[in-house]
Amino acid sequence: MDSRTASQGLLQFICESPCAFFTVKALRARLDKAGFAYLPEGTSWTQAKGGKYYTVRNDSSLIAWKAGETLDAPHFQLVAAHNDSPTFKLKNVPELSGPESYLRLDVEAYGGMIDYTWFDRPLTLAGRVYVREGRGAKEHLVYFDRDLLLIPSLAVHMDRDVNKSFGPNRQVDLLPLWSAGKLKQGSLDDLLAEELGCKAEDILGRDLYLVNREKPAIWGAADEFVSAGHLDDLQSVYAGLEAFLSSSDISFQFGVGGENYRAYKSCDRDIGIDFVITVPESDVTQSRSEFYSYLGGILLWTGLLFLVIFAVVIYIKYN
Repeated sequence: MDSRTASQGLLQFICESPCAFFTVKALRARLDKAGFAYLPEGTSWTQAKGGKYYTVRNDSSLIAWKAGETLDAPHFQLVAAHNDSPTFKLKNVPELSGPESYLRLDVEAYGGMIDYTWFDRPLTLAGRVYVREGRGAKEHLVYFDRDLLLIPSLAVHMDRDVNKSFGPNRQVDLLPLWSAGKLKQGSLDDLLAEELGCKAEDILGRDLYLVNREKPAIWGAADEFVSAGHLDDLQSVYAGLEAFLSSSDISFQFGVGGENYRAYKSCDRDIGIDFVITVPESDVTQSRSEFYSYLGGILLWTGLLFLVIFAVVIYIKYN
């Protein structure tokens, strides 16, 4: 494969992955096409030598693995990368009024972005939304394929020192414009409801992020360069996936894609070390659930034996 073809594959993958939820969706599509079987967490896993599998957590982290045909002297090969990127995340109450009739969206920094790169670019929203369905809730992925937002910079005559120093206040200067007056409070949920075909009052929660709408490109007189948002770290996710799919089965091989920034913040939904060890602790011929059932049985019978011994001791002592 020549470098341009490889770069085009990377850029296509980036276009499919505006946020971590869509990245996992794109990874799953490629793994399914390559013949991998999906093993949901919380179910009994039946695996075999030479099998190809993957599992997902939170729809934002994924582990895929291949069990080799020969496991007499097993060893592990692991490739890992985070599939989220520095961006801004919408807060729970996102719409801010003012100045005057304007509406802005309230956001918080997610990861370590370079602030000035977010100014004066067309932006949109991507993520997931939970919608009430019956007595439960269903998750929907959403991506608005149009320019919705912009973070404007001041004209130079309003900030004469802009070329001497640049230190925007994220709570003031980096809030994207949502409307100049036509939209009102609640319009975000109205737009989401229209996109998802539901009622605004049925939207129970949102996990939405700003996305740079500028298209990735291969550029230079000799096509030597690539520019794209989310290169941090989708380039590593894509390279790791391609290497993982094309490698031969040697003992155990793992591909891991998870949310680094969420993990760094120690949120309860991140990839976490417990997710990373989920697969290695599972024997190729025995499911995790069987292992824990066996362990639970041992603990149960140990506890019962202890109670019997305790009862006998009490009986002997007082009789």
